[in-house]
Amino acid sequence: MMTTRRFFFFFALVFLFSSLSMAAPGDPGSPDSLHAVIERLEKKYAGASFSADFFQTSEIKALDIQDSARGRGYFKAPGKMRWEYDEPEKQLIVTDGRTLWIYHPKDRQVMTGNSPTFFGEGKGGSFLMFIKSMRERFVVSQEKAPSPDVFAIRLEPVKKETDTAFIRLFISKDKHEVSEIITQNVYGDETSISMRNVRFGRTFDDSMFTFSIPDGVDVVRLD
Repeated sequence: MMTTRRFFFFFALVFLFSSLSMAAPGDPGSPDSLHAVIERLEKKYAGASFSADFFQTSEIKALDIQDSARGRGYFKAPGKMRWEYDEPEKQLIVTDGRTLWIYHPKDRQVMTGNSPTFFGEGKGGSFLMFIKSMRERFVVSQEKAPSPDVFAIRLEPVKKETDTAFIRLFISKDKHEVSEIITQNVYGDETSISMRNVRFGRTFDDSMFTFSIPDGVDVVRLD
């Protein structure tokens, strides 16, 4: 069976990214206005294929669990993702936008299910490729940035029945890239993913976003 740590990281990832969408105000304002920042972000990620190193930290307060992980992510429109975890142990999360596979080599176990059930259409890590069509669920405001070289944006859900309390995006001013995403739910649990070495204009074969289940592994259905 999947350890608490692995279960924790997967659903922290799902919670973090499946929450993301935007609703920006209409006044263009100055180049540093919220509208202008969102417009540049949309242009940067529209239909993009890219890769990035990631560092993930997660905390579940009720269980007193704090942990971290790192690896590399690959993204291809529409909705294809590949998360390769290197630490704390090897793990692979792959989706072609329809099917989701989670592979734990150490335990020789594959979990598989319907990707939209967990990430939804245009959600998951692929939200960065669908920003322009996902601006209904959150109200966005600009916050004071922790440093002068980034924009800080706060997202709060329009529909309060969601578990999401708020989301913060940190966007680099020079490259207009999302450098960090912090999500907190109504229980105070927090997940953060920092992205570094982001490379756009990548060409990925679709085979990167499918998974052939090895012989002899345990297969667990998620739905």
